[in-house]
Amino acid sequence: MRSREKKKSSATVREVVAAATVVGVLATGATAAHAAPEGTDQPATASVTFLSPEQYEQQWGVPSTVPPKVSELADEARVTVATSDRQASGAAPAIEMDPGGGKPAEWWIILKEYRDRSNRTVPVRLGNGALGYNHYAVRHNLRSFAPLEAAFKTTKPDKINGNRIEYIAYVVNTGNGAIHKIVRVITQNARHSSDYAYETPDGKPVGVITAYCQGENKCPDWVNKVPS
Repeated sequence: MRSREKKKSSATVREVVAAATVVGVLATGATAAHAAPEGTDQPATASVTFLSPEQYEQQWGVPSTVPPKVSELADEARVTVATSDRQASGAAPAIEMDPGGGKPAEWWIILKEYRDRSNRTVPVRLGNGALGYNHYAVRHNLRSFAPLEAAFKTTKPDKINGNRIEYIAYVVNTGNGAIHKIVRVITQNARHSSDYAYETPDGKPVGVITAYCQGENKCPDWVNKVPS
């Protein structure tokens, strides 16, 4: 008899704890729109998306908290291309296309072309070890185009310094607006890199120099699976 009562008591405790947990989730969910990020824990990719800050404010308002701003990575604090990288070929892009059209894939081949909401043209070029897709996909493990597409949906870039224009995209929880990560995109709005090591043959801007998860050398793999 006592054994049955003990089992019943344990079951009741479990039910109470479960109920309290649900109530806690509901209670916090109502105020979590600007909650602190979940650190490095991997969220379910079905529950997150990319938004530009402008899009975020339209949907959730001005965020009261975002991931702590970490000093920019040393190699990304400038647009100048390192001399040692100028002739680097980088690795083949992890995308299903023939960027060279059967010909040698030159760094300037355009993989994607975007316009921000101020009508600036921003190409994403195949690049090499120094700039463009082959640079940031390999060095920073950012293979998805989704965060770039979101970052350019703005009239207000995060920073403008001459031809160097920086954009950001938030990785946002679609249920409560919590910001998990920031993807920073650095572009060059001129036909040449800032040190004149590269010049485009098509008359369009160099475009994306690099992109990365702010404060991290490499983006976690789950970031590349977040839907646009």
